[in-house]
Amino acid sequence: MQREALDDDFLAQLAAYRTAGGDAGHADVFAAQYLLHHGETDTALICAERAYALRPVNYEVWKLLAQIYKACGRYTEALVMEGYAAHLYEIPIAVADYPAEAFTPQALDRLSIAMSRPCTAPIAPRASYDADAGLTFTEGVFAGEFFCPSTRRSHRATMSAFMPSRGCRATARGS
Repeated sequence: MQREALDDDFLAQLAAYRTAGGDAGHADVFAAQYLLHHGETDTALICAERAYALRPVNYEVWKLLAQIYKACGRYTEALVMEGYAAHLYEIPIAVADYPAEAFTPQALDRLSIAMSRPCTAPIAPRASYDADAGLTFTEGVFAGEFFCPSTRRSHRATMSAFMPSRGCRATARGS
């Protein structure tokens, strides 16, 4: 009975916070954590995704979504959220928290993009998974899918395959 009263008090305070103009993203994170703690994973996901829409670059939101996505069996999305944190904050991805079948080529491609640097597009780290080695990354050329995924050629060698033999030269307009 006392626990229910505490739960009701928390929910009432959260509702009052929202009504008083409190930060909606923070309220959604708190609500998602509360719901997840009480086993309401589907409803927690709704709140966490709403927080992500408001705060797409936020470590606490990424961490929360990764946890919820894993609980829902949505491993690709969980890897993407952990990839953002790994890239920006250098926090290792908890590979042991995933079943081996989670590391599909599509999941690894999305993880590669999550961990890339926007200024190097279309160059992105190419993620691969091995049960013994874990996650590894090499440079690759990405344009919706990786070119030459089975080779370990450098990105310059891969790009040169798509350039005219004279190379890529800048020319002035009107020349």
